[in-house]
Amino acid sequence: MKMKQLIDVLISRSVKQGIDANAFDFSKDAYQAAKLLKKEVPVSNGLKQEDAKKIVKLIKDSGLKAQAQIMDDMFVFPVKR
Repeated sequence: MKMKQLIDVLISRSVKQGIDANAFDFSKDAYQAAKLLKKEVPVSNGLKQEDAKKIVKLIKDSGLKAQAQIMDDMFVFPVKR
């Protein structure tokens, strides 16, 4: 019960700081460490590689005068005018 309360506090404070709640990955299970219960919550930054590839394919298939490319950890979307 306390773990759920801590997660709620984490989400509410991050929303106040402008971080989306979907940036946190709560899928990992909590584990016991002595008398404490610990849970690792990784924070994602940007898009995953598979998602970026899907977006690039959709843009290229749409026929717009725009180019999209993936540069390592960044997704670039320059628009030609």
